[in-house]
Amino acid sequence: MPPHDATSRLDPEVADGMVRSALSLWAMDGCGYRILRHNENLACQVEDASGRRYLLRICLPRDPAFVGIQQQPDALESELAWLQAIRRDTGIPVQEPVPSRGGCFIETVNHPDCEGDEKPVPCLLLTWVDGRMFDQKDAHSEHLPKEIGRVQAMLHTHARTWHLPRGFRRPIYGETMLTASIPEFERGVGAGIIRREHLDLVQRATERIIGLLHIKPRNRDTWGPIHMDWTEGNLVVAGDTLVPIDFSLSGLGFYLQDVAQCISNLTRPLRPHYLAGYGGQFTPGELYEVSAFMLMIIFISAAKRVFNPEWREWIQTKRLPVIVSEFCPRLLHGEPFLMEV
Repeated sequence: MPPHDATSRLDPEVADGMVRSALSLWAMDGCGYRILRHNENLACQVEDASGRRYLLRICLPRDPAFVGIQQQPDALESELAWLQAIRRDTGIPVQEPVPSRGGCFIETVNHPDCEGDEKPVPCLLLTWVDGRMFDQKDAHSEHLPKEIGRVQAMLHTHARTWHLPRGFRRPIYGETMLTASIPEFERGVGAGIIRREHLDLVQRATERIIGLLHIKPRNRDTWGPIHMDWTEGNLVVAGDTLVPIDFSLSGLGFYLQDVAQCISNLTRPLRPHYLAGYGGQFTPGELYEVSAFMLMIIFISAAKRVFNPEWREWIQTKRLPVIVSEFCPRLLHGEPFLMEV
């Protein structure tokens, strides 16, 4: 049986017990809550007696494919340090960590595993960002993508001048993360989910992307902390601007990877507005790199879901075969395609 054959659904009673245990660590016993989603984390909106809201994050991925260093305490501390620096230095009203009654930003609760044992799971409490979630069908569809670009550019400008604290540790969006996707695609071929010729194209494209990662200069102007999860559910429209939330997948990488991740989650008509907001002129070489990084992001994401039944149609017949067959050859021929994927 492949290791990532399905996601695990959390038993409601187990979830309630974990949430209640976590809230007690922040002296919020009896507060109301509702589960917002369970993907990389179990995320809950919490409301105290005064009506003030918070975001409780229990770092228990629904899918074991998303288990990584990002759930380890030192990596969580690094994430929170970056959040605090962004809020302090840029004025972007990102979430703030809330100390527990013990004065800690990160606590642990127990989760019973399949063998009946209990394992500690990190949890943290963040302030709430008021607003509505970004919708690409919004009436202000031109203004909002431009704001996404502007805010992302602010984060990248800040990252270029921020000195990482000693011991800063986050996932690295580099060669290792990319090459780890190949064995999952190979298992998919063996299971009849992915076609052999598509795997061959992915392997050739991966070699080209690794070459780019090796030759691209890694310095303060090009590489640093990046959010890497610019999706609708992680962008809150607050007045006339947007606030990025959920930095749980943030890591270290090239700023153009962050650009690529954002573009790949915007519909094609909105991409020019986003680029206008980001500002600056990309060179032809940079446009090609963004295109390559878009494929890199798709490969990494798809590999984690090869054996996920909820993604089977997307992986097997709907989008991945089209992306691989059309854009891998164009990458190999040196063509940018960031506005087309």
